[in-house]
Amino acid sequence: MSELTLLLSLLIAAIVPRLALRYLQPILMQVLHRLCEVTSPPLPGQEKEANSGPEFWWRVLNVLAISGSMLLVLTFGYSDGSMVTLNDFLRRTLWLVTLGVFLSVSMVAFPIWSRIAPTPAASPRFPSREGHAGPAPLPAAHAGLQHHAGSALRPSTAAAGVPAAAPGSSQGEAS
Repeated sequence: MSELTLLLSLLIAAIVPRLALRYLQPILMQVLHRLCEVTSPPLPGQEKEANSGPEFWWRVLNVLAISGSMLLVLTFGYSDGSMVTLNDFLRRTLWLVTLGVFLSVSMVAFPIWSRIAPTPAASPRFPSREGHAGPAPLPAAHAGLQHHAGSALRPSTAAAGVPAAAPGSSQGEAS
């Protein structure tokens, strides 16, 4: 039964990723077209070649999903030749194939997701003194601290009404 399980597991590893990618194809191709247009707009006279970017990434995703699933099934599938039940065989094969699809889709989705700007609802804003949305207020314990580039947090002299010292001089010197 080991030859039959090998063939069946490879068949499952080839078909299931294609079904998952077929589900993602309509929306993913739209997103890839937009991203490829934004990152490198076509030069005059090269509009026909400009459409090759989304097609390339679509094919890469297909190869990753199918080969990743097959690699996982061949590496971690049943190979000892022992008799296994059909349920155990299907469960392990589908688990490995699903892991392969998940990893390959994640590899493509993460860069796309990282390019999406956060929505206003995702980053709370509070009205500032000027009436415009500003950053969230600091807790009271940190209100007198400000961050200086390349240094640790120090007490803010501007908050206490003391003029800031010139760079290279110490604040304790008399002028």
